[in-house]
Amino acid sequence: NGNLTFADKCSVNGSAWVASSATLGSGLIAHDLTAGSVSPNPPGTHVGGTYTQGGSLPVVPQWTDLAYTPTDWLDSTGYPFEVKPLAGCALPNGTLGGTVLGKPVIMNALACTGGPTVTNNTTVKLTSDVVIFAQQFNWDVNSLVFQSATTAEHRVWFITPDYVADHTPSCQSTLASPNTQGNFTINNGFAIDAKISAFLYTPCAFDGKNGFTWHGQIYSGQYSYVENNPSFTFVPMGVAGADLGTGLSTSPIPYPKPGAVVSIRDLSGP
Repeated sequence: NGNLTFADKCSVNGSAWVASSATLGSGLIAHDLTAGSVSPNPPGTHVGGTYTQGGSLPVVPQWTDLAYTPTDWLDSTGYPFEVKPLAGCALPNGTLGGTVLGKPVIMNALACTGGPTVTNNTTVKLTSDVVIFAQQFNWDVNSLVFQSATTAEHRVWFITPDYVADHTPSCQSTLASPNTQGNFTINNGFAIDAKISAFLYTPCAFDGKNGFTWHGQIYSGQYSYVENNPSFTFVPMGVAGADLGTGLSTSPIPYPKPGAVVSIRDLSGP
């Protein structure tokens, strides 16, 4: 619900649905636009596909409550992710991944006051899929880049848990430290490279400024802010233990293991 207003030459490389007005300025929507009204009217070359006044907006599922449940996270063979703390509560300017090369890992930074820290001009090179749990992510620094350590593609999840199971985003900013929850804040040259797909889950807000590049999905619970020439490329992902299409919890698929012994036989042969 609300309005869509473009300043200068903003663009959407897809379709847009707006309950109220869409003011396009010098911007572009590459595919279709559905809105209560549009300016300029008709939109002409500002909409690459079809403009529909009114119409049906997409159905938005209920909010998904996602807690810290490491046992929900299983790899493609059904084995659980490794779990370990984030050393020094700081992201490395170098490689980050599982103890076994290529194996996925959960980095537990929930006890880090103010969330995991990072310094200016940091490049985090993923050697595997990585999940980072933290109460907040406050990365108001210059140049933070996530890329693959090799030519392999990897995924990274940034998750601030929602501990209140009520299908409503609960950003608990009044809890005592280190459990104080806060926004996901990035600034000045934050980038997710094309070999990395990133998923943000937070019951708080996303606050992105000054030319960030994101490749993946953002799922935030509060009014969020995007400023100054961002680039966002949607890549479908998801989270373990929940169906974001319904807002409901799901059970992990158990990994293969031997069942009960049915019979024992001694066989002899020539």
